Amino acid sequence: MKEYKPFTQIQDKLIPLSEESYNELKKSFLDNGFLRRKGLIEVWKGHDIIVDGHHRYAICKELGIEPEIEEVPFDSADEAELYALKNQRNRRNLTESQLIMVDVAIHDTEERIAAGMRMRQGNNQYQKSPGPESGPSPQGRSAEIIAKKIGKNKHDVHAIRTIQKPEKAVPEVAKLVRDGKLNHRRAYDFVQGVPKDKQAEIVAAGPEAIVEKAREVERARRAKPKPEEPKPTTVAEDAKEYDRIHKPINDKIKKDQEVFEQIKAASGGGCLLPNIYGKWCDNCNWGFDVYTPLPKQEPLHCPYCQSEKVSKRNEDWNPRLEMYK
Repeated sequence: MKEYKPFTQIQDKLIPLSEESYNELKKSFLDNGFLRRKGLIEVWKGHDIIVDGHHRYAICKELGIEPEIEEVPFDSADEAELYALKNQRNRRNLTESQLIMVDVAIHDTEERIAAGMRMRQGNNQYQKSPGPESGPSPQGRSAEIIAKKIGKNKHDVHAIRTIQKPEKAVPEVAKLVRDGKLNHRRAYDFVQGVPKDKQAEIVAAGPEAIVEKAREVERARRAKPKPEEPKPTTVAEDAKEYDRIHKPINDKIKKDQEVFEQIKAASGGGCLLPNIYGKWCDNCNWGFDVYTPLPKQEPLHCPYCQSEKVSKRNEDWNPRLEMYK
């Protein structure tokens, strides 16, 4: 029997047969030999890598049965992976969690293929580079957009993404979901509630221990006290608070308006601008004019007499009004 290699690129993405299904397939091979209706074993042409039929090939090797092989050409490993994943999705009775996991993997593989095509097209100076709206979007887009594309719930996609992150979860968690032994929502609750360095011990105890811990996390989350709602206020209290905030502002506006009216009356409608810099020279008794930029030298000098005796003027004093007294 010719030796064929496993497709290592997708080993952590393949959905394995349950032990019961594997034994049933093995028994049918024992009773009837290799059955074409069970599907040929497909390999990547020129590479001798199994793309579809890993379990059937393993059983054939175990029983010494010559398998029937079909060679399929692919332009890249990503295309071979996409073919294998779609075959899995269409042929297996998958759990909800497994189905979402496969659909997310298919999406990611399609994105890599599309990105490679865009790169090749971009390198062709005679071919127009595709715009941002053409082809699939880059990998890493939000769970909401991916969910919409593959027809799944965004929270489910986010859960699958989270349990597959090496910085969030030990790899055994995603494997249990992939093997159909753990629901992805329970796995997500477990990963969210248990630090990674504490997960291995619980995972070693089996899926039941993970589920129980996930339930504890869920119960603790629901038991958190809700934030206290603000106490309703009366109309009088609201009015008092409004006055507290706005009265100082209104008083300042009123005072400024009174000063401007005095200047307007004294000047016959002349310049109403106050001294915006608010600086006063104690030496020459001059308020810095609004049209004169503040000098840049340190310490600050009066721009008229060059004195360093400069202080902030009294807020109640206005040089424009003084000019007309």
